[in-house]
Amino acid sequence: MADYFEVTFIHQGYSKLYPEGMSLLEIIRAENIPYSILCNGEGTCGKCRVRLVNQLTVPTTAEQSHLSQADLAHGYRLACQTRLTAPLELELPEVFGQTGASAILHEGLLEINALDPFWGQITVDRPAVLSWKSVAFKLDGNLIPSIEALQELAQLQPKSLPDQPKLTLEYFQNRIIHVRQETAELAQSHPKLGVAVDIGTTTLAAYLVDLQQGCIRRTASAYNPQAQYGADVISRIQYASTPETLLQLHQVLITAINQLLFEMVKAEEIPLDDIIQLNLVGNSCMAHLVMKVNPTGLGQVPFEPVFKELLEFNPAKLGIKMNSQARAFLLPGIGGFVGSDISAGILACRLTPSRRELFIDIGTNCEMVLSGFGKMLGCSTAAGPAFEGATIACGMLARPGAITDIVLDPQAVKVMTIQDGAPEGICGTGLIRIMVALLHKGIIAESGGFAPELSHPFFDRVAQRFYLVRSDFHPIYLTQQDIRQFQLAKGAIRCGIELLLKHLALSAGELEIIYLAGAFGTYLNPADAIFLGLLPPVPLEKIRAVGNTAGTGAVLSLLSQSTLKDLASRVRDIEHVELADDPDFTEAFTSALVFDTNLQTD
Repeated sequence: MADYFEVTFIHQGYSKLYPEGMSLLEIIRAENIPYSILCNGEGTCGKCRVRLVNQLTVPTTAEQSHLSQADLAHGYRLACQTRLTAPLELELPEVFGQTGASAILHEGLLEINALDPFWGQITVDRPAVLSWKSVAFKLDGNLIPSIEALQELAQLQPKSLPDQPKLTLEYFQNRIIHVRQETAELAQSHPKLGVAVDIGTTTLAAYLVDLQQGCIRRTASAYNPQAQYGADVISRIQYASTPETLLQLHQVLITAINQLLFEMVKAEEIPLDDIIQLNLVGNSCMAHLVMKVNPTGLGQVPFEPVFKELLEFNPAKLGIKMNSQARAFLLPGIGGFVGSDISAGILACRLTPSRRELFIDIGTNCEMVLSGFGKMLGCSTAAGPAFEGATIACGMLARPGAITDIVLDPQAVKVMTIQDGAPEGICGTGLIRIMVALLHKGIIAESGGFAPELSHPFFDRVAQRFYLVRSDFHPIYLTQQDIRQFQLAKGAIRCGIELLLKHLALSAGELEIIYLAGAFGTYLNPADAIFLGLLPPVPLEKIRAVGNTAGTGAVLSLLSQSTLKDLASRVRDIEHVELADDPDFTEAFTSALVFDTNLQTD
């Protein structure tokens, strides 16, 4: 029988017994502590740093590879490599939300053209006889009563006043869901609300929407707790291959959505029962996981989702808590990895086939849609999570302490960080600025390698690292491998752009506008993107940051049933392009890897 040892979670403030031999990663997952596990415990990313306060273990080969000698001496280990052999005090320095939340983007385009939600209410004169037949006689259209509506109708007080009060009937689609006698109290009751949720690979953003007024009442956000099973969609597809692991990913996501709903209604001091509709958007993998559908097909040729259609369902069947008569919609996807978050982006930006426009959403992955000449094409690119700090040796999410910019001089490096915090690592936009600075100074050559004749006190030629912060305890640096990861990411995006343009026989100069969506696109300097070759050379005024279009598109679909139905029809006409099948793919991708330091931006 295995011995049990006490594990004390210092930041969380409690202790618990766990069996000998269990890995710290397994313990963290068992406690449902949101934690960034980028490689799903394979020991290859080095991101699951923990600190053992009272008990040091012998470092493994992976730990010696990813952690400095100073880190190891201070008790840092990798959670996936360390097993419980004695009582332990555990410090989790990179737990999501503990060291300061990163900027999870809610803002985006929100121009409401139509306000015709599925929910509404009708006021009618109270009939002398309280039966559904007599009520229905006063209604226009074919409205069907719910069981709850009939029960409420039967409980109304008989006529007792000379002036008969009116009845207020709430409906959703073609169902009468509530029947109430009009009173002063009813007139002051809360309006029905809807919720839109953008399910991102890294973050979740929720919007509480007033369906009567057509406005956002409150927002809430959180990290996607599935990150503890892998940073990117491929890792999660692989992890979800069994019914048990699929259920794990599904349940942590549903729990997180419920927490967001509760947070918003608590702040508004209203009941969950006031939420009558839920609209969800997400990439194809997230759509499968929220519906508890195995996404394995997305990870195998021909990379087809099980479904991409508009889905309507009872949220209670997934364990989502709101009004018992609520309905939920998962917006339609386009194909492959191009999911409903991109469909929502098309809605928010009002892309039409008649205008020459390019929509790009850069997140943990990158998807884009090109319109023009009466057509719309969509594709996804294997950009990977480098732009969110993953796969970068000292990478991190955009939270306090993340390096966002640098200033180089011949003998030193000055770093700027979010909220002027002590430097902790490099976020995605910081990586962009660092690459621009190093290329401008000739520290990185056009091929992407460190310049052969480079001489700088912050450059370690043997280790092939350029230090941004020199420290025995917590150095921060850019490696040659980091540069290659950046090149692969930017090359994939630029390759996708060029091949879509080729399919429509368009040049970049003919584009009327380029929309940059998502948090990374919002904070990306367009001139930097062009200089690095991530975007084609176009006038800067043609590039527009549009924020979280996935979230705002989901809100628009909440407020208008005609808009939602029209979107479902429009996305069926979008042609999904599989880039790897294009005969010019290899040449386009290879060309996009290099840097052109002579490029000028307008």
